[in-house]
Parts: sequence; structure tokens; C-alpha cells
Amino acid sequence: MWHRRTGRLLFVAAAVVLAAYEAWSVFVRETPAVTIEGFHRKAADEFGEGVQVSQAFRMTANGLDAVDVQFSTDQPLTLMVRCDLAEISEPRNESERLSSTQFITFKQVSGVEWRRISFPTVEETSDKRWYLLRLNLISAVAPGGSAARPASPSGVEKPRVGPIISTDNVFGGGSMWIADRRQLGSLSLRAFTRRRTAYARFRADVVPTLPRALQNPVVHLGLAGGYQAAMLAVVYALLFGVTSVPASGARAATDSAPTP
Repeated sequence: MWHRRTGRLLFVAAAVVLAAYEAWSVFVRETPAVTIEGFHRKAADEFGEGVQVSQAFRMTANGLDAVDVQFSTDQPLTLMVRCDLAEISEPRNESERLSSTQFITFKQVSGVEWRRISFPTVEETSDKRWYLLRLNLISAVAPGGSAARPASPSGVEKPRVGPIISTDNVFGGGSMWIADRRQLGSLSLRAFTRRRTAYARFRADVVPTLPRALQNPVVHLGLAGGYQAAMLAVVYALLFGVTSVPASGARAATDSAPTP
């Protein structure tokens, strides 16, 4: 009996933790609209030599607002990077429309880190459109040191710095170029919209297509809560379900038993 009560308490605690995690992941956590990350990754060291790295990707939601790129350095560095974002009709189509150009300083990049590039001028209607992100290193500065530029003399030791790329093709990963050469794999990239959470994107992209009766947030919470309650009830029944015969069934069996 004690073990059964302990098991029920553990089940309730696990249910509370699960509910808290799901609420955080849906309503609080930033959820990218596009994620490109391969299994086999390395740093594109050519980037530190001044070579341009480009990535074409297709958005899956409206309101493209920011892109996270993963950089790698062999020592703490402050990077100045030129970031160009252009809308294209398809991967590597020469016809493009420049949406944003900016010079961004990434302070104290050490090891492998994600850094954000914001694009405040990108239009709201970005769903199903192709974009080309181009990155160029302007300078890399070590703490207390001078700027190490890609055009530095060959006798000057340069720090190793580059964006993380995959060496395997990623499903839906677009296309990548180093300089003007098409490469296998993709740049590690996460694209965000102005609506950072999963629920905010659901409200913006899905809710307008639903019947009017299903557009109320209270209905969404009720459906989600009912689904979770039903799932927990099934799991609880499987773990702690009553295996004895109900009283009515036992009485019926007794009544039908032959009298000695």
C-alpha cells in the first residue's frame, strides 16, 4: 500500500513537471521558424581569411525578423561582420532584391557560440520566400590586442574564426556557397519571426484560418488541457488501474454459483 501511494505521488509530481515544461516551451521559449543544423559540423575557416560565406534558405512563416548564426573561434575575439540579406526567387538565382545590409559587432565570441543578427527592415510577408544571407568578416580583435584583418600580411598570425557549417546535406537546408563555389552542406542557422513563441506564431498563422468558434484563446487552452488530461488519465490507468472485479460483477458471479 505504501509503495502504491508513493507511486501516485511520483506520478502527480511528474505530471506537474510535464505541464510546466510544455507551458514554458509553448508560451515562453523562443521557437525558430527555420532551423538548419547538420549532424557533422565544422568551422568554415576560410571565413577568417576574408572569404564570403552565403546561405540560401526558405522561410516558413511571415515576419522574418532575425537570424542566429553559430560562430567558432580559437580564442576570445570581438568580430565585426558585414551581413547582407537579400530576397531571391530561388536558390542561386541572379535576380535578387537586397533587403538589409549592416555591419554588426559580436563581442567576446569564445569557442562555439550562437549570435543573433536582427533585420528590422524585412517585410511582414516572408512566408514561403527564399532569402540569401551573406557574411563577410571585416576584423577580429583579441582582448587588449589590435585588429586582425583578413588582408593582414602573411607573416602575421591570424586567429581562427569561422561560422559553423555542416558537411552533410540537411533536409530543407537550402544551399551554401563559400566564395563563389557551391558546397555540400549548410550554414548552421536559425531564422526567427517577430512572434518569438510557438503560440504567438500559431495565433498569427493558423488561427485566422480556423472557424470563428475556434479562434478564442480560451478554447485553445481548453482543448490543450483536455488533451493532456485524457493522456494522463490513460497513463494513470495503465500504471495504477484497478485489477479486481467490480462489486456488482462479484455479486452477479456469486448469485449464479451453484448452491452446495
